[in-house]
Amino acid sequence: MLTSSNAWKKHWFRFPILGNGVGARCKTGVLQRVAKEVLCGAARSDFFGVNSHYGQKAYPLATMDLMRRYGIDQFRDEISWRSCENQKGRLALPAHAGAYLKHAAELKLRPLIIYDYNNPLYDGGGFPNSPEAIAAFAAYALELTRQTRGTVNRFEVWNEWVGGCGMGKQPGQHDGEAYGRLLQPTYAAVKKI
Repeated sequence: MLTSSNAWKKHWFRFPILGNGVGARCKTGVLQRVAKEVLCGAARSDFFGVNSHYGQKAYPLATMDLMRRYGIDQFRDEISWRSCENQKGRLALPAHAGAYLKHAAELKLRPLIIYDYNNPLYDGGGFPNSPEAIAAFAAYALELTRQTRGTVNRFEVWNEWVGGCGMGKQPGQHDGEAYGRLLQPTYAAVKKI
């Protein structure tokens, strides 16, 4: 965490860099840009942001205030397909998502939202591979884009598709070819807006 207590020189901060895996080492790095934002107030930065889970209701909204306080103005989060479509063909922005996006807008934060994950209404809750599931996913992405227009202008289609994205042993093909079949109509749908 970047705080004034770890400042070792004006506008410079030391912070730990932690590595995972075989042979990973811990060392200390110096990051001036972020330190200046912390000390001088929030500033627009395409260099530094955070990944969050407001879409999973994992954090209180007050943590957004901390992001802003420490000069972080962008974050990556999700509004899942299953939370937007509880009945086939009926799409709505969940209340918790509307609340966190509203708070982000009040703080002038820039969210990147992931169109993500499976929906138990399609393909047995697995990866969307069937034409019906792919069309439904594209419709979800289109509606989410419409409903968040003016608040969100950056999106990501899925997350770690090939790696399984935390879906465990859910059914369905999730290689690059299957991702391309999902990406193409999703991209085409949202680019119409």
